[in-house]
Amino acid sequence: MTAELTVHETIALLQQHGRTDYSIWSERNGLPLRRIDTGWQVTDTGHDWLLYRTEGGERVTQYRCYTSESQVCAELLAGVLGAPPPPPRPGAEAAFDTLLARWRHTPWRLRPATRAQLRDALARLGVPGSAYSLHGGAFEGRLCLEQRTEGWRVHRVRSGRTEPLTPWTTEPSACAEFWRRLVDEDLPTLLGADPAALPTRPEPVAAPDDLTIPEALAILNRSGSRPPLGLLAPSHGIHQPMPGGDDVANLHELPDGHWELRYTERGQTSVQASYTREGDAAADLIAPHYSAPGIASPDRHADRFAPTRYEQLLHHWRQHPWHTSPSSIQELAIALRDFGFPYDSYRLAGGRAADGLRLAERLDSWRVYRVRDGEVLGETRHATAGQACAEFWRRAVDELLPGLFAR
Repeated sequence: MTAELTVHETIALLQQHGRTDYSIWSERNGLPLRRIDTGWQVTDTGHDWLLYRTEGGERVTQYRCYTSESQVCAELLAGVLGAPPPPPRPGAEAAFDTLLARWRHTPWRLRPATRAQLRDALARLGVPGSAYSLHGGAFEGRLCLEQRTEGWRVHRVRSGRTEPLTPWTTEPSACAEFWRRLVDEDLPTLLGADPAALPTRPEPVAAPDDLTIPEALAILNRSGSRPPLGLLAPSHGIHQPMPGGDDVANLHELPDGHWELRYTERGQTSVQASYTREGDAAADLIAPHYSAPGIASPDRHADRFAPTRYEQLLHHWRQHPWHTSPSSIQELAIALRDFGFPYDSYRLAGGRAADGLRLAERLDSWRVYRVRDGEVLGETRHATAGQACAEFWRRAVDELLPGLFAR
């Protein structure tokens, strides 16, 4: 495989695709003048390369001039085999809006396996055509996918030097590498065009199926962990106050169905928390068991690393959170802390007292859902903690994190 794409290799590739709607006139390559009625035409002047398109014998594009053989070959391949790049983004809109729209497209979840699928995905994301080449070429700074007669490769040219890369034998593997590099390295700062709008997907509202105090106790017994907390719940026949009268906490059910967490110290009792629903009191009963490792210290929040919303979202993009795969509650809590999720934006013990993303262990399943104005939205149920943690993290990265910067 030669270092750069050549005219003869380009012709061989076009022949593989059965294309004849092009013409290359190059005396140094032994190619005579051959005019065509409709198609792309290349002229080698001896110093530069000219490319234009004709339809019905009339030129319909401006002459484009290239200084290297590989560039004009790549553009010829793109013209014959590809599609025109998306139009430039009109006007100058906020970089944050573009980056937020790209985040909400969740490009890290896409799996383009062909050049055509890559082209469609790039168009949907509004990536400027000047940022990449799907037919190779020695374009300075562009991320290039290149098909050669021996296989495929992904490369970039920096300061005139092509990065050495191991060739890929199949198109899907090369496309996967191209997409990974584009998403991780290039996409967040390519702000030349707006992504296509996403269709709205309403989250289904689930009927409330709140945790109860007996179920919370069963879950705690199953885990072998019980917080040092007394419990007085007359409706469930539970009367288990903490022994002693000082430095103790008790959860009380009130006559009106509300709940209070009361703490007594030196003869003085204060209300530490109040609940209008039993489910929220039950969630707090098991919350310390799961949530304590996830408390995010303020110095991990994005506003400590960047002053603007755009730079904060960019900071999180460059952390590549989609590469993290927490498979346990402990790992999930640590990931939430390390990526700077504000503690009031999620909860790892269920309930619906406040808006945010929730993970809840129940006796029959693990549940992931979002709370908005007391409603349970988009609830999914999972057989294992690992499955639930994976879904929680996916929703945290794809849905929760960008919303934290859109306020």
